[in-house]
Amino acid sequence: MLMTVRQLLHRHFIERFQRGEMTEAVSSTAIEQIASMLNVLLPASYRDFQETYGPVYTPDILDLIVLRNARLADIQQFQSIEDVIDSSQSIEAKGCLAFVTDCSGNLFCFKSLANTLPSPDDAPVWLFDHETGKASKVASSFDAWLSQYTNLQPLVQSRTSETPTTPPDHQYQIVLQFPESFFADTPAILAFEEKLSSSMPRTQTYDGYDTGSGTTNFIIYSNTPNAVLANFRKYIGTNKVEKKVRIAYRSVDADVWTNLWPKRDIRPFEYTYK
Repeated sequence: MLMTVRQLLHRHFIERFQRGEMTEAVSSTAIEQIASMLNVLLPASYRDFQETYGPVYTPDILDLIVLRNARLADIQQFQSIEDVIDSSQSIEAKGCLAFVTDCSGNLFCFKSLANTLPSPDDAPVWLFDHETGKASKVASSFDAWLSQYTNLQPLVQSRTSETPTTPPDHQYQIVLQFPESFFADTPAILAFEEKLSSSMPRTQTYDGYDTGSGTTNFIIYSNTPNAVLANFRKYIGTNKVEKKVRIAYRSVDADVWTNLWPKRDIRPFEYTYK
């Protein structure tokens, strides 16, 4: 059976950017629940995507945007049914449907959706800034929005679930440094290590940890240190962690460290690496 242009676009997006286990598709009943709770008619483009792929996780897009110097907000997580409803209601705008978060917690959404038939085939996508409360239009439609990312040149090659890729050569070493007393014991270190490594995009490489000289250090290699920081703060950076961690990076060909976190930290960063 031939696929439509829309189906091909959606599949291409998933093959390039979906990370981890494939999520369960959203049922048509759940889609109707969203529409009923928010009193809106959902665009067919969004319905088709959710009913085929569900709330997918796409962290690799952040690194790709940084490396390609693209003027786009990243797509991190398509939200679950419950989160779509909660986020949409939190914006307090008529006809709003918030369906995706970026790495900073901002929301991609539809605005001013109708609640009377006919249902729209597609609708413009807006980015809602949770700090300013303002929304800006980022694409003329859901499908055009996805196309902005699939049109970006891949880092190495298109990724599929059947064909793993090797990360590109990395320019920078990034160190997450904690006081040695932060972790109660080795199992606590290993639990943090598992959480850290499992949250990282495939364009970053985790290289293990070491403990000594009063610190415990977790090592990451990447071409985009700021993307490492953004991903870390999004998924690992609780208040407790961020109060104790120091993060810095150096070129793999140099010995000069640049502080990333805490911001405006002027203290020299010290780490002896092999």
